[in-house]
Amino acid sequence: MKINTELIQQTFDTLKSSLLEVCTIDELTIDTLESKISRIRACIDVLDTVSIFIDDKDFINEFTAYNLIGNRLIDNSLDVFENKDLRIGLIDSLCNMGVNLDINPINDLEENSIKYIY
Repeated sequence: MKINTELIQQTFDTLKSSLLEVCTIDELTIDTLESKISRIRACIDVLDTVSIFIDDKDFINEFTAYNLIGNRLIDNSLDVFENKDLRIGLIDSLCNMGVNLDINPINDLEENSIKYIY
């Protein structure tokens, strides 16, 4: 099986940018939150599957941190919508886990194209 590392990186960057956008946007609407959560969930599902085949320890550590925060955001989406302090706390958690918050420039992927990564 050949792994498309460029598409994996784009998916990971989409996950990072969506998470950070939800946590840092000042005027979060419920529609924006729902679309970002849908995108975050799709990215996590794909990266959960392909991470089994990746032996890059740094990538796995960083993905695990974003996975934890993404799942916390998904599980508490209503609280995230209502409470900006919770969103800031999610960013603080990422920083405490020592992950890189920089996002590589990406071409925004269509939500449905993510599932065809492998």
